[in-house]
Amino acid sequence: MSAGDEVQAFARTLTFPLDDFQRRACESLEAGRGVLVAAPTGAGKTIVGEFAVHLALTRGRKAFYTTPIKALSQSEVCRSRQSPRRCERRPLDWRLVDQR
Repeated sequence: MSAGDEVQAFARTLTFPLDDFQRRACESLEAGRGVLVAAPTGAGKTIVGEFAVHLALTRGRKAFYTTPIKALSQSEVCRSRQSPRRCERRPLDWRLVDQR
């Protein structure tokens, strides 16, 4: 795969185009760099986190996604795009379970 291939594959799963800051952050993650995304509420920072999880899972790695608000955590984890996985909730513990 060439640079940006995973970003393009991930972007095709979305119903909207990536904003420039999302694309650049995702490309940096794909290149192995860390990123810090600072943007207003509702700007789409979560997409970068979702891409990081996508990238880890496609590379056979583990990923931990945390948010400070329980409701946001619940909705974001359960929206996973990894179709063979389901969301499992335990008290104070959310995880994706591989069903393959």
